[in-house]
Parts: sequence; structure tokens; C-alpha cells
Amino acid sequence: MLEFRYPLSVLVKDYLLGLLGLAVSVQILSTTESGSGIFWFFVALTAFFLIVTANAFRLGLTSQVTLPAFNDDPHGAFAGNPTELFDGFARSILSTQETGSGLFWFFIALTAFFLIVTANAANRHVTRITVSEDGIASGPWMRRFIAWNDLKGLSLRFYAVRSVLGRNKGGWMTLKLKSGHGSITVDSDLPHFQSLVTKAALMAKENGVLVDAYTAHNLLSLGIEVPA
Repeated sequence: MLEFRYPLSVLVKDYLLGLLGLAVSVQILSTTESGSGIFWFFVALTAFFLIVTANAFRLGLTSQVTLPAFNDDPHGAFAGNPTELFDGFARSILSTQETGSGLFWFFIALTAFFLIVTANAANRHVTRITVSEDGIASGPWMRRFIAWNDLKGLSLRFYAVRSVLGRNKGGWMTLKLKSGHGSITVDSDLPHFQSLVTKAALMAKENGVLVDAYTAHNLLSLGIEVPA
């Protein structure tokens, strides 16, 4: 019997994303002064979407971006002291932050999202994957077990990761095993992931399990014989 767990090194980024996101969201929700956290959040968000748009042009994904934001000449909006303009922008944003406004619920949802990210990282941190000659088990939370002779489905997916500038940064794989009673999903951050995929593919072949084209392609990319 072999037991695997996700190393802390691969969970650090998830913990950081979740905890920092929670801290920023709570800070923004508690903002009461113009020009502080929420203002700079929107400045950063605007910069991010400008980078995404520029990248879309560079990759030829679009040839035009239409912004139906102004129904009259906007040049007068940019006249005057730059500091007063930015302070006015911040006050405008803060005016929509009242309880019950759309922006308020947006940050409530954002806080919930980062809370889920943190909880998921904690769940992966304590998860143990146990592999034996009888089957595969996942626990301790929501413990599940799939006997190899009850394996009825195998899916292997690859998810590519690209930077904002369009550069390929690799990706990760997820293996999903199904039985008549449930399923177990693991990803390629798990140590000895390829050995686990090889074992699962062998058991799927013995059980006569058919796989889809995406799974077949990903198995071949790992040098694993496709169940047929």
C-alpha cells in the first residue's frame, strides 16, 4: 500500500492567493476614505484589462475594440487639476460602495471566492491518496474508495496556462476515476502522478473501460498505452 499527499511547496501559491485576496477584499469593503484601497484596485484592474486587450491585438484575436461609453465629447472631462480629477474618480467609486449596491455585492462575492480558494488549499493540504492492489482511496475528509475491479470510467485532462502576454507557461493534468458509487480526482501536483495514471489505465483496460479522444491523446503524451 502506498500513500501520497500534496507537498506544501505546491500549495503555497494557493494559500497566498486565498489569504492575500481575502485581506484585500476585506480592506476594500472597509474603505471609507477616497483615494485609498478601492481606488487603486480599480486602477490596477483597468491596467490589467488594457494589457489583455493589447495582447488580443498582438495575437490577432481582434481587430477592433468599441467602447460605447461616451455619448458626447469627453475632452472636457479631462480638463482641470489631475489631483482633483482622481479624487473625484475615487469619490465616485466610493459612492457605489454602500450596502446593497452592485459594487458592494461584487466584493462580497470576491471575498467568498478567495475564501473558497483558501479552503480548497487547506483541503488539498490534508488529503491523502492511498493506492493498493485492491483500489484507490481519498481522505480523510469525505473519504472515498474505488475498487479497481469496480472502475467504470477514466478521464485525463490537460489545462494549459498562459501568461497575460500570451506566453505558454505549461499547465497541469487532472485524473478523474469513476465507479458506480462515486469518483476520485487528483492532479499532477501529486507525487508519482504518472505512476498512478499508468496503474489506473492498466486497470481500465482490464475492465474494458473506453476513454474519449482527449484522454487517449493525453495518455499517449505520457507514453501510456491507451485502454481499448
